[in-house]
This record gives sequence, C-alpha cells and structure tokens, in this order.
Amino acid sequence: MKKSIFSLAILAILFVSCQTEKQDMIEDGMPAPEIIASVETNSATRTLISVDEEGEGTIYWTPADQINIFYGTTSTLYTSQNTENATTAVFLTSAIIGSTESASTNIWGLYPYDEDAVCSGTTVTTTLPAAQYGVPGTFDDDLYITLAHSTSNALKFFNVCGGIKFSLSREDITSVSFRGNNNEDIAGDISLTFENDLPKATVVNGVKEVTLTPKTGQTFAKDVNYYLILLPGTLAGGFTMTFTTSNGAVGTFNYTTTPITIKRSIFSKKAQLDTFATFADPEDDSRAVDLGLSVKWASFNLGATKAEEFGDYYAWAETSPYYYRNNDNSFNFSVNQQGYDWGTYQWISLGKENTNIKRYCPMKIPAGDYRWTGSGDPDDKTEFADYNYVDDAARANWQGEWRTPSEAEWSELLSNCSWEWKENYSETGINGYLVTGTKTGYTNQSIFLPAAGWYRKTYNDYQNWRGEYWSSSLYINRPDNAWYLGFSTGGNIYMQYTIRPSGGSIRPVLGNPVLVTSVHLNCYSVSLYEGDTFTLSANVSPLSIENQSVVWASSDPSVVSVNNGVLEAITEGSASITVSRDGKEATCEVTVSRNATSPEAVDLGLSVKWASFNIGANSPEDYGDYFAWGETSPKETYTPDNYLWYESGSWTSNNLVLTKYTSLPATLTLEDDAAHVNWGGSWRMPTFTEQTELRTQCDWTYTSVNEVTGWRVSSRSNGNSIFLPDANSMWYNRYYSNSSRGVYLSSTLYGIEKAYTLDLIPDSGSSRDVYWSFVLRFEGVPIRAVQD
Repeated sequence: MKKSIFSLAILAILFVSCQTEKQDMIEDGMPAPEIIASVETNSATRTLISVDEEGEGTIYWTPADQINIFYGTTSTLYTSQNTENATTAVFLTSAIIGSTESASTNIWGLYPYDEDAVCSGTTVTTTLPAAQYGVPGTFDDDLYITLAHSTSNALKFFNVCGGIKFSLSREDITSVSFRGNNNEDIAGDISLTFENDLPKATVVNGVKEVTLTPKTGQTFAKDVNYYLILLPGTLAGGFTMTFTTSNGAVGTFNYTTTPITIKRSIFSKKAQLDTFATFADPEDDSRAVDLGLSVKWASFNLGATKAEEFGDYYAWAETSPYYYRNNDNSFNFSVNQQGYDWGTYQWISLGKENTNIKRYCPMKIPAGDYRWTGSGDPDDKTEFADYNYVDDAARANWQGEWRTPSEAEWSELLSNCSWEWKENYSETGINGYLVTGTKTGYTNQSIFLPAAGWYRKTYNDYQNWRGEYWSSSLYINRPDNAWYLGFSTGGNIYMQYTIRPSGGSIRPVLGNPVLVTSVHLNCYSVSLYEGDTFTLSANVSPLSIENQSVVWASSDPSVVSVNNGVLEAITEGSASITVSRDGKEATCEVTVSRNATSPEAVDLGLSVKWASFNIGANSPEDYGDYFAWGETSPKETYTPDNYLWYESGSWTSNNLVLTKYTSLPATLTLEDDAAHVNWGGSWRMPTFTEQTELRTQCDWTYTSVNEVTGWRVSSRSNGNSIFLPDANSMWYNRYYSNSSRGVYLSSTLYGIEKAYTLDLIPDSGSSRDVYWSFVLRFEGVPIRAVQD
C-alpha cells in the first residue's frame, strides 16, 4: 500500500458455485469470500501527508498488497488483485474456511499482513517495527498499519499511526533515529481496537526509539521528504533525533521547548534538523580525552556541552531523563511528579503481591528478600553490552562507539590518575574533581568531573559538593543496585552501589571493552584473629587485559573489612570477600576468631549474654571508654556544646534543640550504638529492660579484682559471673562524684533529654546498692555490651 492518505471501504462478493472435485472440502467448509477494499472517505479522518502548504495526499492499494482477514479469531491471508495503484481493490484468498468462520458476523481486517498477528475477537495484536526503511517522498510498503472491523464482509480500513516528516541537508547520512525525551513508547507490539468509531492502539511491549535507514542500504538523498511511522501519543519532554553519517560521525538534535503530540493520520513536518547538529569524526572526536588508559574519556557529561556543566541525570539502564527543560534551562517534572523512584523505573514492576525485576537480573531472588517479594526469571545479564547497548544512555544519545564506563574502567581511572578537588573551577562557580593522567606522555591530559549531585525523586540537594556517576555494571549480589563512582569534598572518592532508579550523571567513554572471562584469587579461604590483616591479590583473564582493576566487597564489613585487597579482621565471625569484574567474580571465605583481649559473651541464664568487660577495656577490671548516648567515639570532655545531637541553644537556658531521637518511643539504631560500632558482630548496648533483668535476677556481691573495686554479678541458674568495676560517669572533664560508684549506659531514653542507666552505689548495704537511674544524654558513661 503506497502512502499519502487513505481510507478503506470493503464490499463482499460471495462465491456462488464450487467445483465438483472440491465437494468433499465444501462439506467441511467453503472458499473464503472475495473482499473489496477502499480508502477512508471522511475528510476528518484522512491521512495527511503534510500539514503545510504541500496539501493532502492519498494512500493507494498497490498490486499484490497483502492483508489479514480475521473471521472471529481465525486469520486468513488475502492478496489484492489490482494491477495498478487504486483507492479501491479486490482481495482474494485461496483459503478454505470452516462453516463457523463463514457464518461469522465479527470480521476484522489488518494491513500490512502479519503472520504473527492474533485476534481475540475484540482486539487485534500486531507490531509496528522500530527498524524502518526510508523511501523518498513516501513511506515503505508493509509499514503503515490500518485496521477494519465489520459485522459483515463489508469492511472499512482506518489509519492507526501518525509520524514525523523530515528532510536532510546533506547526502552522507545513513540512519536517522527518533525518541521521546521522557522515554515514551513510540513503536513495538500493540493491541488494536475501535473506540468512538476510530482505531485505538494500546502498547503491549513498547519500543522507545525508531530508526530509519535508506532502503537502498546506502545514504539518504538530501532535500527530499522521508517519513518516520510512530504511534499516536504525546511526547511530554519533546524529542531527540540522531543522525549517523557514512564515516560513523554522529550528530544529535534535542528539542525540549514544548510537548509534541503525534496524531493519528497526520505527519508533522520537521525542518532539516541535521543542520543544528554538530558532527564529530569518530576518529578525531574532540570530546574524547586520552589519559593513557584502556579507553578515552569524554571531556564533559552526557547532556552537557562543556566540562563545567552538570548535564542530564539518568536512572540506571534508561536512556532519557525524567524531566524536560524550561526555557531558563531549569528542570520541569510536571509530567512525572514522582521523579526518580521505583514507581517510575522502567525495569522493575511493582505489585502488591509480586514485584519483579524485568531486565538485568542474574539470579533468582527469594521471596521477601531485599525490597521486593519476588523476581522475574533471571536473564544472566549484568552489563549494557549484554543487550547490545540498547539501554545505554551514552550510546543512545551520542551513538558511535560511545558508551557508559564499566565499574572496572571507573576503577582504572580512580587508580591510575591524580584527583584534585577544585573550588570554582575556571571561575565558573562549579566545584568538582580535576582528573589528570599520570603515565608518561599523558600528564598534560585531564578531564573535569563536576559535583553534579544526584536525584532522588525530584530532589537534588548535593550539587557542588557531591557527585554520583553511573557505571554500566550491575551489582550482581543485589540486582536492584548498580555500581557508581562517588565523591564529595575532602578527598572522599569511592566505588559504591546504589538503587537503580537514582538519577545519576554519566561520563561516556570511547573504545571497545575487552571482555573478562574469569577472575582469580591467590587464596580462597583464610583464618584470622581479631585485629589481624591479610592481603589478597587478584587478576583477571585473559591476562592480556592491561587494566587489571577489580572491585572488592565484604559480605559483612563489621566482621572483615576489605580495602583494595587488604583484609582487616574486626570481630569474631565469618564473611565472604568477593572480587568482581564485568560480571565475573571469585570469593574467599574468611573466619575470624576471638583473640586473648576480645570480650567473652557470658551466659548468665538471662535473655541476653553479657560481655566480660566494658567497651574500650582489655580486662574485666578496666573501666574502658566513656560515651555520650547515641555517640560512638569517646571524647576528652562531655558537654552540651560538643554533643552530637544538639543543634543550637543553651543547656543552662533550657532551650537546646535536638536533631535526632526527638520523640518517644525512640529506638537507638545500630549506626549510633557504640557497642555495635566498636565491636561489630551482634554486640549492642543493653536496653533498660535487659539491665533490670540483670539487676533483679542475679546475685550481686561487692568485691575487688586486682585492687579495683566493683560488683561480682552471679547467675542464679548456672553459676557463671561477670565483674562490673566502679566506673563512674563523666561530667564535662571530671567524674560526676568522687565516691565509689558504677554507672552503665543503656540504649533506652528516659524522657527526651535523658537516658536510663544501671547505678551501683556500695554505701548502705540495702537493696538500693544496685538500682536504676538516669543521666543527661551528653554525659560520658561506660557501656557493658550484650549479645542476643
């Protein structure tokens, strides 16, 4: 069917006779009826080849055009019989249809013929391809979708799609791509029906980008109209067109001024937009900086035009931002109020009963693990290369060989270049890191990474002091996360992983990656004592890969930490040290044993086990360190002015402002629990209830150990005991009192500004020798930890 405009009306002419030799077939069915098709006649629904002075065009049936005719749900192939282009054509088929089909009063028609198309009886499902051929002055046969429905064999076909008409100013362009800036579906698998007597398309499995190439396989002609066929809909953030030349140079035009609506039957005309794009020779791309590494690095961020611009922000494995830019270059989230969040993320589907990862999931996630209740089928994909870079924002926007760097390439940049924090870079007011090559011959080459911050939902509060740059690599141990390079002021630069819907920056790289086949460790199991260090070494295969950088991770950093292969045993327990590169990994199992100065978890027959000595001590009689409630490090003085969770005001005037744990009940988190932070594992501060249990369900004897006075606490059920020395609390830089007194901090608040304590005063011989009390949160108090 040739394209300009069209409508179709179909009349049916029934066969009235059959040949005798086919009588046996007639008993089971009959020859399918003849179909006559004609174009739309209602001017309000005509296909307009243009909306400008060129006027309207007409779509013709061409000789041998093929269509689907569905009798109910049964599809039959029909072929046009006209020998010239015509607005009305007879269609015939050699098919024999059953008596049920022949009596059907629910007949659907579809152009172009699709052998995979299906009909439910109320809808027809077909595909608008993302890869399309361009034909000068029109559009390709078997591309422009039309739909018909009737209760008899008289059908009228209506146009489903619209599109963009454009011309080019140069003769060397080999492909043109089109996408909406808000990641809208513009092609793909669609379900069709009629609504208000006109066809309606619903996306079943959408495609975000359509690419047109010359049918000749060479280049487009200049100053000639070409047509991109698209699904109707609104592109809220505008659109981007990308032009690729015969020598691989790529130019991009990005339109964000107003939303664009693709209307059914209308082709909106666009000027020669390639004239607005700057084409860079891929062999001499001015954006590529050679730092002497395995790849060249772009001189500015994706979405920027120079080094000091922040550029655009992308969720991992998505190719468009979640906003469009206003005329003043500010971001407008009006179309997507939720912003960068799980509800808007393309590759995770949320549901009350089941939440699935739809792409990049190398493992089956147990129900209830992480933040979802299930997982889609694993696809064993961990890198954009696994899907031929279709989800790589760098490749989608810059084309050519540009791509998002892998975790290994970021690690290589981090390890083999110098990093210098720059305030007010080039007097632009922008802060960030200047990254300079260190290899001989490359010390004059550098790139600037602005502190662009990142987006959570519609907020970015980190610009000019932090940065988060995506890699192409999934964090394989938790597939809802991906690796990024992060940094902030003060020289804090690191490789870390975060949730995939985060809005991060992208700094593209140029060059083909060398794929890693395996990762090897020099040791696959090791036993350490608390405080020990041990160095693991790793290499990747093939050994010809110059960049041997890898990413290290510990399954439990509170037991064993790892920094560039150096292990530090922190507390008793076990952990797995994983080294990974490009989706390949190796693991070393580490066991940490308690050394002579490590605390023992003493079973007193209570709900928890109690440590054999205080936090910061080396023996039961040692007082250990002192801590303010909710702080994890000891200090020289303990005052309201240096308390971590006071913001402003005066303690003496009773107008202090607390910044954390400001309402009751308040549960001390492990990150603020001095016992857990200092000892790791399952150690933590006791609650008031657990201190009360120790006070009331054990026998207490005042005694001394190595001339240090304190209390022997003995189990009434098994005879085990612990010793609590008279470690008094600290007020400013002195003990609260000069008397022998033991005070031990709990994790439970007494009111907002005080915390419960276990108080031990050996002066009366009464039951009040061992009782509960409280301290102000800023006071320094010893801690005797517990384990569940």
